Order: sequence, then structure tokens, then C-alpha cells
Amino acid sequence: MNTILKPDEIIELKLIEKVEVTHDTNRYRFGFPNEDDVLGLPTGKHIALTFEDENGEPVSRSYTPVSSDVDKGFVDFVIKVYRSNVHPDFPEGGVMSQKIDTLEIGDSFSFRGPNGRLEYMGDGVFKIKQLKSQGGEKH
Repeated sequence: MNTILKPDEIIELKLIEKVEVTHDTNRYRFGFPNEDDVLGLPTGKHIALTFEDENGEPVSRSYTPVSSDVDKGFVDFVIKVYRSNVHPDFPEGGVMSQKIDTLEIGDSFSFRGPNGRLEYMGDGVFKIKQLKSQGGEKH
């Protein structure tokens, strides 16, 4: 059993299932390269989903999976799709959620992680990674 996440690597995962939860929210299931692989996401961390827009600019948003870290072969995300021309304050909608919503089964998407400064170590203990300007890590 291998963990697929490596902190400094981008991995490509294929969409294997898309289920409508509500009119504007879907569950997206991405498959791992091997069915025995697990995610390897510590509690308190998140994953960045990334793509390049039509101008070649990187777009990245962080999400927390809804599947368990011990689930083998896949990871699930529940994502609300912010469509264009729905809310007057955000006429263009959400760049990332609309991009994810266009994925078809078998399409790949880029993932990077684990990310985040907070990690739950167990027994009520958290590790908080401070910014480099703040002097490192605290427990």
C-alpha cells in the first residue's frame, strides 16, 4: 500500500465518477494509479487542485477530501459549482469550480499536496507550521 501524495510533486488523477448532490454541488471521485494506493493526507491538511487557464496562467484552489484517508484506490471531493451569471457580485462565477464541472469521466486533473500549516498529531496535539519569517514550527 503506497501513499500517492508527495509534498513537492504534482500528480495527475483521472475522474472516475461524478454524482450530482444538489443542483449546484457534485461529488467528484478521482482514481489512483493503483487500486491499493491510499491518499496519505494527514488530518488538518488539504490538497491543491491546479490547472492553466486559457492565457497559460496557473490557477490553484485548495480542497479537503470527504473520503477517508484509508480508502483505497480513490479520493472524493464535494464541490459547489459557482456558475457565471448567477450572483450579481460574481458575474464570472468560480474559475476552478466551473473548470472541474467540465470534466468528463476519464479526464485527468492535477493535484499537489499535502498542503497547510496545521496538522493533527493525535491526543489533542496539533503541529502548527509557522511561516519562515516567524521562526519555524511549534508544537
